Amino acid sequence: MSKAELRRLCEKHLDLSSADIAELVRVSEELETSSRYEEVDVFIDIFDQVTREAVVVYHKRPVCLPSLYQGNVVGLEANKKNEPGVYRTMTTSLNSMGLYANSQEQRLIKQTVYPIRNDCRTIGVLIVEEAAREPHKRTSLQVEPFFHLEDAILADEINEELLVFDNQGVLIKANRAAHLFYQQIGYIGRIQGLHYDTLALDSTTYDFLLYQLERQKHETETVIKYDNYHLSIKKIWTKHDDQLMMIIRDVTDIKNKEAEIISKSVAILEIHHRVKNNLQSVVSLLRIQARRVTSEEAKIALQESINRMLVIAQTHEMLSMQVEDALELKPILTSISHNIERLFTNIQPLTLEIIMTDNIYLNGNQMVSLSLVINEILQNVYEHAYPQGSMGRVIITVKKHNQIVDLTITDFGCGYNTKTAGQTSLGLMIIKSYVSEKLKGKLSISSGEKGTTTHILFKNTLEQ
Repeated sequence: MSKAELRRLCEKHLDLSSADIAELVRVSEELETSSRYEEVDVFIDIFDQVTREAVVVYHKRPVCLPSLYQGNVVGLEANKKNEPGVYRTMTTSLNSMGLYANSQEQRLIKQTVYPIRNDCRTIGVLIVEEAAREPHKRTSLQVEPFFHLEDAILADEINEELLVFDNQGVLIKANRAAHLFYQQIGYIGRIQGLHYDTLALDSTTYDFLLYQLERQKHETETVIKYDNYHLSIKKIWTKHDDQLMMIIRDVTDIKNKEAEIISKSVAILEIHHRVKNNLQSVVSLLRIQARRVTSEEAKIALQESINRMLVIAQTHEMLSMQVEDALELKPILTSISHNIERLFTNIQPLTLEIIMTDNIYLNGNQMVSLSLVINEILQNVYEHAYPQGSMGRVIITVKKHNQIVDLTITDFGCGYNTKTAGQTSLGLMIIKSYVSEKLKGKLSISSGEKGTTTHILFKNTLEQ
C-alpha cells in the first residue's frame, strides 16, 4: 500500500501527532524493503480512541507463500475479543508472543505483536501472523489441573484467579478461575505453557518483576485497570519452590460501587452548588469591570469570559439539583442557544435550529466540556460567519450511534482559514483542547465560501 494511504488512515486519529505518523510511515518503509518477513503476513495497527479498538492501517502480504487473507483488511477494526494480543500490547507496551487470534476473515491465526513507540509512548503495534492449527479444546470440566489432586481441589475452590510460574517465567499451573478469566478477555486455547511476559496485564516483564520482588520482600500487590476490569494483582515469590505465584482478583464491582457512592453523596451536590455560586460571584465582578473599561477590545474579552463562566455555572447548577451524575443534553443546548441569542440580540439576527432524535445523557464532566465547546463555536459563528446585520442560519445536529455521540454544527456563512485561525484564536484553541483532552474525541472542521461545518465524535462514558 502507498505511504499516502497510510498517512490518510493515521490522520483520522487525532491522538497521533505528525511525528507519530512519520514514525509509523518509517516502520512501514522498513517492512517494505526488509526480507525478514517474507513468509508471513505483517500488519501495523493503531488505536482508535473513540471506539477503543485497534484499526489496521498497513498490511504486507508474504512473498514466498500465499497470504492468509483473500480480501483487503486495511481500515478494518481488530476487535480485542478476537485479537487479545493486539489490545494487550497496545495497553501494556509489552510484546505478546504466539497468541491465538481470529482474523477479520474468521480464520484461526497465531500472532506475535510488538509495540511501536514514539516519544516514550506506544503509538501502534507491529503484528506478525501465521496460520494456526486448532488449539487444544477444553470443556468446563477439562482445564489443566494442578500437579497434585489436593492442590487442584483447593485451587479450584478459590474464587480468585491463581497462576503459578516456574523460575523461567513459564506458566505451569492455573486454577479453573484463571482459565475462565483469560478466556473472557479474549485468550484462545491453552494458557498453560505461556510465558509470564505474554500473560501479564500490568506492564511488567518477568525480569523486572523479579527485581521488584527482591527489593520488596518477595511480595507485591497493585490495582490496575485493564479493558473494562479493575484488577487487584498480588505476586508472591515462593523461595522453597523457586516459583512465582500470581493471584488476580476482580474488584470491578467494588470500584464501580465506590464511584457510584461518591457521585451520589451529599458532599458532591454541595460542591456543585458552591462552584455555581462562586462562578456567579466572579461573573458579577467581571460585569462591573466591563462597565468601567473604555477599550472596546477589553469589553469583548471580558464578555467572552463571562459567557464561558455562565456555561460552566449553568451545568453545575443542574448537577446540584439532582443525585444522579447524568444530565440531558437537549435542555443544555437550548439554554446555551438562548444565552448566545440574548448576547447578540442587537448585532446578528440569526436563526438557530437544534435537530435531535434521541435523548442523550452525559455525565457532569463531559457536559461541562461539551457545553464550553458548543459555546465557543456558536459565539464564533455569531461574530464572524455573516456580515453584520445580515440574516443567517445555524444548525446543530446531534445523533447517537451506540455509545458514540455525533455532533455537527453547520453555518452557511463566509468561512475561514482553519489552518491559520488555530494559531491566533483563543476560542479555537479551547475547542481543540477540550475535544481532544477532556472528551477524548475527534474533531474535524471544514470551511469554505459556502459555510463552515464543525464535526465532533466522542464516546459517552456514562453508557459504559
